[in-house]
Amino acid sequence: GDPFFAGILRAKEIQFLRNFWYTSFPSKDGLLEAGTGTATLSIGPLTLQSGATTNNIKSLYGQDYTGEYIDTSSKDISFETGLKLVNTTSVEYVFGINMVAGVPDNSNLPNGISFEVITNKLYAVKYRDDGTRDATEIQATTPVGYHRYRVDVVAGVSIKYYVDGVLEHTYTTNLPAIIPAFPFGYSVKTTANAAKFMYIVYLSIETPFD
Repeated sequence: GDPFFAGILRAKEIQFLRNFWYTSFPSKDGLLEAGTGTATLSIGPLTLQSGATTNNIKSLYGQDYTGEYIDTSSKDISFETGLKLVNTTSVEYVFGINMVAGVPDNSNLPNGISFEVITNKLYAVKYRDDGTRDATEIQATTPVGYHRYRVDVVAGVSIKYYVDGVLEHTYTTNLPAIIPAFPFGYSVKTTANAAKFMYIVYLSIETPFD
């Protein structure tokens, strides 16, 4: 479950048992942008905004600077983000692992793991190593307000999708093996002549040390 502690905690040391990256986006250093629109920092969440013309896409993503791809056949990974999907009509959202310009990065291997919103429905999506897209509807309407989205990969076993800590779907077959060097990102696509928005609060990533 989700533990809760209120009070004073004194510790001699803190040990991290896994690689852990966390950002609440105090800057955009180390992040790359693509498409038409803006990624704006202010007091509060980072705002990702598409352009105002039909099919404009704005993407924000991070590159893996360790020089190693994530081999999900042998290494677990957990991706979690807190965000708000502002618009619920004439918009498509994608956020997850292996994001470049709003679609899986095909320059290395055609695979990825993501949440996607299409025609107002929320999907758990994975792309196999051969590029085949598998999508399962997990919510019939676009979630409104702020929510936590998490994907847990158990190497070679399963991919689990959570919304606000509730398990929504599990894949156990045709799992992608290696996630390329542009792993983590977000995109907003407008399907009308109007700008669309996503508010991103934080991103956290966990992997084993070896």
